[in-house]
Amino acid sequence: MREKVEQTILILTAIFSVFLSLLDMFGLLEGVTFLSNKISTLTLLAIGLVLAYLIIEKRSKLDNIENLLTDSTEKIFASLSGINIQRFSDSKSIYEYVIKRMKEAKTSIDDLTWGKSEPEKTIAEQKAFEKYLDTISTVCSKKNIIYREVMSFPPPQHLKRAEQMLSKNLYSYHLRYYNFGTEEIPPLLSFMVLDSEEVILAGYRSTFLPSEREVRIAIKHPEIVTLFQDYYDTIWHAAKVLKEGNNINHSLLEELHANFAD
Repeated sequence: MREKVEQTILILTAIFSVFLSLLDMFGLLEGVTFLSNKISTLTLLAIGLVLAYLIIEKRSKLDNIENLLTDSTEKIFASLSGINIQRFSDSKSIYEYVIKRMKEAKTSIDDLTWGKSEPEKTIAEQKAFEKYLDTISTVCSKKNIIYREVMSFPPPQHLKRAEQMLSKNLYSYHLRYYNFGTEEIPPLLSFMVLDSEEVILAGYRSTFLPSEREVRIAIKHPEIVTLFQDYYDTIWHAAKVLKEGNNINHSLLEELHANFAD
């Protein structure tokens, strides 16, 4: 607003100065003695030209600033092109989305199940979680899918889940793990990467803070997914092997059961 007022004043002053100088040049100010005696034609013309220059220069700077802001905004949006983010309000909604996406997967699913764990808070959430576990078996019955899962022990819930999956001996299901022992486990983010095209993030507040404010999102963006895929590959590489193809390390499973089972 201030810029517009200043620019208007400059324009009006320039027009008035040039107008008076032209009137004086053609002798039209002879009857107006209080002006003709005090202001010369050259002075008025000079003032008008200076003001006109200031207006043009000011406008040029404003245009440059506007162009700069426009270019910066376009670059920001260009950097975000192709990004797709979905946010979920509770565990039930994200489990339902995970189930849908798992069934649509074409080549690979990388599932990270680590850190502390606690039961779902509502019956609806528990049913959604159980359906998610059943979907793992359904998906792994397909020969074209490679399902990799990394767990941590404890808690005992993870071991129970691992034993249930291993008892089915699905070739496409591969399992590795970390043993965090009995020391305090920090909050760890669980996530899933599907076909190296999408990452779904959820599960890090459990037993530390209320889950209501937990951020649950699904992201489709090449650079972001590449980061999480590489992170998962690193986690997978360093983990201990519990099942690979048809090979199950039964001695390790018995050892884990003795240490962490209820």
